[in-house]
Amino acid sequence: MRPKQHTHIHKDVQVDYLSRIKFSKDGKTLLHFPKKFKGEYRIPETVERIKEGAFERCNYLTSIIIPEGIMTIDNFTFRGCVNLNRVQLPNSLTTIIWGAFQDCINLISIDIPSGVSDISALAFAKCINLMAINVSPDNKYFSSIDGVLYNKNKSKLILCPNGKKYYILPNSIVEISRDAFNECKSLKNIETFPESNNYYSDDGILLNKEKTAIVRYPIGRQMTSFSIPQEVLCIEDNAFCGCENLSSIVLSDKVKTIGNYAFCDCKNLLSINIPSDVCIIGNVAFAGCSSLSSIIVPEKVEKIGDFAFSNCSKLKTINLPNSVRSLGYGAFEFCFSLTTCVLSENISLIVNDTFWECHSLTTIVIPDGVKSIGEDAFFECDSLTSIVIPKSVENIESGAFCGCERLESVIIEKGIRKIGYSAFRYCKNMAYINLPDSITDIEDSAFFNCISLKNLCIPTSVKNIGKGVFNGCGELELKLPQQLQLSEEDQENCKRVIYY
Repeated sequence: MRPKQHTHIHKDVQVDYLSRIKFSKDGKTLLHFPKKFKGEYRIPETVERIKEGAFERCNYLTSIIIPEGIMTIDNFTFRGCVNLNRVQLPNSLTTIIWGAFQDCINLISIDIPSGVSDISALAFAKCINLMAINVSPDNKYFSSIDGVLYNKNKSKLILCPNGKKYYILPNSIVEISRDAFNECKSLKNIETFPESNNYYSDDGILLNKEKTAIVRYPIGRQMTSFSIPQEVLCIEDNAFCGCENLSSIVLSDKVKTIGNYAFCDCKNLLSINIPSDVCIIGNVAFAGCSSLSSIIVPEKVEKIGDFAFSNCSKLKTINLPNSVRSLGYGAFEFCFSLTTCVLSENISLIVNDTFWECHSLTTIVIPDGVKSIGEDAFFECDSLTSIVIPKSVENIESGAFCGCERLESVIIEKGIRKIGYSAFRYCKNMAYINLPDSITDIEDSAFFNCISLKNLCIPTSVKNIGKGVFNGCGELELKLPQQLQLSEEDQENCKRVIYY
């Protein structure tokens, strides 16, 4: 099935009308492959590039032969080809990008040729039966032992194939890639050799040599509870990520650090204690723990990382002690059941997306000391009924309270300088908001569709007012300083505009 046979050229696309395969006009790029094609396909030798997603979800494709000249397998090129079981890669290939073979559930093994220098750890995501990634001995960048992917000198473990049930870590390994075991849902044991200088296996659980850090708990273990050994001080990045069978984890009292992604996607985790000496909760540490309903943050925690509790959809309340000085982006986004969060009095920023779509959040006290409320910080917190902005806050950024449909009252203390783009957009029940005479800028669409707003006075301190600020505010009687002029269209959106 070569593109020059039975082809039709239309504009910049060349179509083989028998097979419905689409190529670029010059035949050098394969653009689209038909979903109903069955069996093996040999890509024509004239093709130099395969478009991103070209073979995505070709469920009946069983074998693909890629010609010399192709240098990159792009994002999602073969994603969801569920019956693909054979892939022949060319020596010209240099790069396999993330998601390239994602969800190819019947792919058992793949041979990596000599020219490949870049393989994303997520290139084979959700290839649940993948047992071997075999690297050419002539490759200068990668190597393999028993189908496991390493760097050339075998000092770094890059990827353990998802279908592996048992794995022995070579003595040469000094570094383990963050995503090395993340998809290994069949993995039950990670072993080491007794003479290993860097790692130690305790009943199949990987620790550092000193036994002071949990490196990786095998995802495929069937146990529902686990107690961290007393000598452990650190839960390393990704240590328990994706351990869906665990419902209870008991941390030792000596633990001081919870790393990035440490307990991410432990979807059945019901309870976990954070020891009193923990100072940092890493990025995405508990994200996706969708069964966790409560957690106590101890008094010594100073930093909560980005997305730390994102998508903890059953989490109801959380109190942040005054030791917390840094609260990361999206820390509580998609915590749909969160009704109350007590913030530390020592945070200076509520950053972007902090409470994005916390639909059950009814009250929040913003501490005096917060200087800025970030973009979309309370986006669609549609159970929030009132808010007080303290005098320390200088900026309410874009979309900060957008979609807070039940928000009725907003009190802003003197100190505010800017109300950002769409900051209160779609606050349909907001009947009252005051604007103090410290404010200088009101950006576009700030009060868009605030249909319950009836009276508002813009202070003389305002120097700039954007477009469409009051679109949809049909009941609003607006008082406006003479030096500010609304366009005729913007004035028509209000019930009445009075200049003073």
